[in-house]
Amino acid sequence: MKMSRNRLQYKVCIITGASSGIGRSIALAFAREGAALVVCGDIRRTPAGAPERDHDAEIYRNDSDQFMPTDELICRDYGLGKAIFISTNTTIAEQVQKLVDTAVEVGGRLDVMVNNAGIFGSLANVHEGSDEDFDRVMAVNIKGVYLGMKHAIRAFLKQEPDQQGQKGRIINLASTVALREARAGAAYNASKAAVVSLTKTTAASYGEDKIRCNAICPGFINTNMIKHMFDMSIAADYMAQTTVLGIATDGAGEIGKAAVFLASDESAWVTGATLAVDGGFAVHL
Repeated sequence: MKMSRNRLQYKVCIITGASSGIGRSIALAFAREGAALVVCGDIRRTPAGAPERDHDAEIYRNDSDQFMPTDELICRDYGLGKAIFISTNTTIAEQVQKLVDTAVEVGGRLDVMVNNAGIFGSLANVHEGSDEDFDRVMAVNIKGVYLGMKHAIRAFLKQEPDQQGQKGRIINLASTVALREARAGAAYNASKAAVVSLTKTTAASYGEDKIRCNAICPGFINTNMIKHMFDMSIAADYMAQTTVLGIATDGAGEIGKAAVFLASDESAWVTGATLAVDGGFAVHL
């Protein structure tokens, strides 16, 4: 098991989309760093799709652990009461409010809000895509982030600053396609660019309230959400050729490390930033 530096000790954290993929890795990383409470919000409790064997492999004692709900895995390895699951559809305001209210009720406050839940949608270009797919992608990827920030900020504003003088930290998951051109997936690309813009606006608006807001822009991470692309030889070759440092063996784990940094006091003077964790894809010529 990886060593902890307890960088998130005493912190109450919410991660949406925490049942699998990047969200699961962030939740596990937060628990490993001593978070007082990890609140896992998702539409389902068990991991979606096939096991993502390369993610946080050291925490799995046997194959069945890969199917274990994230909150159960955290409680088993880091202590009872260290995590809870709240069924949450992030496109529904009442459910997001319940997620935040429950975190505050159980944990006493809210320190970190990670808006990770997202979908990919189709690879269609603008003239080929369906209106229904566009609306669905926007609802999850941008409205869901907006609602998560809205209700987290309301909780932050009601509470006293922590020992470091901060009321709250928001981490939004965008994408490296928000930083450079991409020829396919118009709806997804547009939604992630909107996340970056909303992140900057929020950072500028709430800095005086001691609330920080940053975005992580992952590159090509081999999770179930884009597994179909890794299974396509043409797409897989493109991803490998345009990622300067090569595809990471534990890409979701790399995002978890970045999230820990942005959630911790090590990033106390960082807000409005877009942190690309993409192996250099955004700078590939």
